[in-house]
Amino acid sequence: MNKQELIDHIAKSADISKAAAGRALDSAIGAIQTSMKKGGMVTLVGFGTSYVGKRAARSGRNPRTGATIAYTLKQKANAIKSKITWAPSATDIQRGRVVMLNAYSQPSNLPLADFARLANKSRQQIYKDIAAKRLMALSVGKRGKRLPDWQLDPTKLALTQAVLAAADDVDEWTMFHSLCEPLGALRGRVPIEAVRPNNIVIVALSVLSQLGIRNG
Repeated sequence: MNKQELIDHIAKSADISKAAAGRALDSAIGAIQTSMKKGGMVTLVGFGTSYVGKRAARSGRNPRTGATIAYTLKQKANAIKSKITWAPSATDIQRGRVVMLNAYSQPSNLPLADFARLANKSRQQIYKDIAAKRLMALSVGKRGKRLPDWQLDPTKLALTQAVLAAADDVDEWTMFHSLCEPLGALRGRVPIEAVRPNNIVIVALSVLSQLGIRNG
């Protein structure tokens, strides 16, 4: 299995976009590499343990000339295969779906018809706005779309649209969580609550940075 096949598998198993799966995989690989560079050991149950071992200095011979060659101390990545196999169970996958469904069902996430009525727009126009990335909508399976009610506020809508425009390959749920969960760059404040008419750009850049997007 190569990296792209692994991304496809993660996206399908976790019910997320391939873009989000790719970022998650890159983040995991980066964390492993950082730990190993520091001399740490990474253990994943069902997969194995990776660590950096040391190869002692030694001497050898050049097979062409016969001359003695000195090999200095080297570091080499090693891995120990796990004897325990693990795969996400149906319960693990179901638990993830339950968490997503709970968030989807929050009163602040309005059914499309209710949002359209409060926005004084037709359902057709709301669908067009979603397709054009002017509104963010959430969905779980075959359930209808729901829209966070903060998009009824002009300032919060402007923030949402700024992030949508710059992160068009980010899946809806990653986008949702990035906007409504505390950010260290905002001193622990929630972007959608911290935004004001005079700081939309700053808050949007903080959200995009959290998503791993650098907007020059």
